Amino acid sequence: MKLNFSICEAKPYKYLLMLPILIILLHIPFSENAFINGWYYYGLLLLFGLALGRKDIIRYCKPVKRSWSQTAKAAFYLLLTKGVLGSVVLLAMSLAGNSDPQGVLYEYHSVDIFLQQITIVPFVAISEEFFKVLIFLGLYWTFRRLSPVSRASLAVLGASFIFGAIHSFEYAAAAVLPIALGAIPTYYFFIKYKSLFPLIITHFLWDAFFLAGQIEGFGKAFITFLQITSILSIVVIVVHRLFWVNRAGGPGETSVS
Repeated sequence: MKLNFSICEAKPYKYLLMLPILIILLHIPFSENAFINGWYYYGLLLLFGLALGRKDIIRYCKPVKRSWSQTAKAAFYLLLTKGVLGSVVLLAMSLAGNSDPQGVLYEYHSVDIFLQQITIVPFVAISEEFFKVLIFLGLYWTFRRLSPVSRASLAVLGASFIFGAIHSFEYAAAAVLPIALGAIPTYYFFIKYKSLFPLIITHFLWDAFFLAGQIEGFGKAFITFLQITSILSIVVIVVHRLFWVNRAGGPGETSVS
């Protein structure tokens, strides 16, 4: 796994300086309508990302290994990884007495609200992944005197914490930990593939599934279906890797290819 990221030395400081500016701007209500505010917030985040880091972002807007099938495969594995990690974290927090750190688990809405909110999800996915990668690059360059592994590790941990901490303005403080931990796998996949597409696809699907899980009269059954499907997918993957690949004389690798 190559850990070299070529970026302009003058820009990383701008990537980090956009944090306090964005925090201030995102807490100035644009409208009393939450839906309109959502478009404003994520539109602003997207514009900041493109204005400050367009050249660095463009170089990572490419399919994995120049293949859309490989991109879809990476996104699928990332989605499963986030699902398993998220389930473990929520279970641990539930045992500690907080089963709903974001305070939205028991909120339900109509199909019309779902159709309205789903229109903004692609912009949420794109803008937040742009933001996450730029913060990672800024921290990675800041720790430039360290070894590549140390730089990447500190940048991933720092960027994940920052991403989680920013959500504390929207959700309860208890949401910082699960959101930060959920960001770590996305950075691993970004470092491995040098592509934003698996991250954006996974983010879109994750948020879309979450919204669908809040539809009245449908959400609980849908979430249960996703959980069962995820568990079965993991079992099939593990069995295939451990038995079928090895018996076929393959390498039996367990890493995402």
